[in-house]
Amino acid sequence: MKKSRTDLERYLNEVCINIALNMDENDKLVTYLNEKYDIPRELSSDLICFRMTFSEVSEFVLFCMLDGINKILKYKKKVDSYYTPQEINKYRNSRYKQGKIKFPIKIKMIQVDEDQWIGKVDVKFLMKLRDAQMINYNANAQRTMQRIIRGDKEIYKISLNKDAVKSINESMINRTFISNTITLNIPLEDYDAQFHYDESNMELVISKLKCFHISDGFHRYIAACQATDGNKDFNYNMELRIVNWAEPKVQTFIYQEDQKTPLKKLDSESLNMNKASNIIVNRINDNVLCNMKGLISRNNGIINFGEMASLVDWFYIKETPKSVNMNSVQMKAVKEITENINIITEQNPKYVEKKWDY
Repeated sequence: MKKSRTDLERYLNEVCINIALNMDENDKLVTYLNEKYDIPRELSSDLICFRMTFSEVSEFVLFCMLDGINKILKYKKKVDSYYTPQEINKYRNSRYKQGKIKFPIKIKMIQVDEDQWIGKVDVKFLMKLRDAQMINYNANAQRTMQRIIRGDKEIYKISLNKDAVKSINESMINRTFISNTITLNIPLEDYDAQFHYDESNMELVISKLKCFHISDGFHRYIAACQATDGNKDFNYNMELRIVNWAEPKVQTFIYQEDQKTPLKKLDSESLNMNKASNIIVNRINDNVLCNMKGLISRNNGIINFGEMASLVDWFYIKETPKSVNMNSVQMKAVKEITENINIITEQNPKYVEKKWDY
């Protein structure tokens, strides 16, 4: 693509707010996408009305959306603004083909309860479910959606913390992400679903299912989608919980997850051992040449680890261009801070006995 996919998604988000509030434009676009590219009306409608995010679909679908918006509506942003000539030639005569999942689906899992199983899958498996449109965001059993008002009309869209998605995506790509559980629900309301637990083989066997509802881990799922879209060979192991719950139980589960004791932001940031400022503070604290060696701690230290890291971040990291080698920045910071700590403590030894505040 000529521009980043993020730029295209941002543009489509802005335009689709207006289209979603205009029934005539909405219907024209849905019809065009169906007749020109065979995109199911339900899929394009869900995208236009923000019941799905654009991160959940392929670059081809985004191409079709952009083409349709340019061709039949008043918004004139041509596809060649985002796509290369080769991509345009590839996509303009293509047709949408929904991925298919071969049943039965067999997943190695341990049964935790009569309606709950835990196992391991990888991102490639999740992407197969995505391509088959088998992972659904159920707004009734998720966190509050974002309300958008235009005049006397309103629309609700999925709330997505883009900074959180970006952070997870980067840590996945760098192989530093510590996998945690994604929860998929086989809705109890889906009376056609057919599945059973094979205890002898320790497998959850799903013979028939329209779609899963993602109950927890949506940001991780979107981050995995983005990582895969950037590199088709990307893969990552994930812990998967599959449940068979009615909406009220899912809502209770989300409430329960939300009640987990949150860390203060300062404390939370200090636990990220891939963060440059934390690496610097750790090196200072382990430096035998530093008079404050071993006295920087998260709990009862002469210097509070989180507070020092935030200051290091402010003075050394925040304004550093991405092009600068971070190793050299870290070495410089460790050297300068160690020297200055030693100057202060040697002039007044009491500084190694009393706490330093922010």
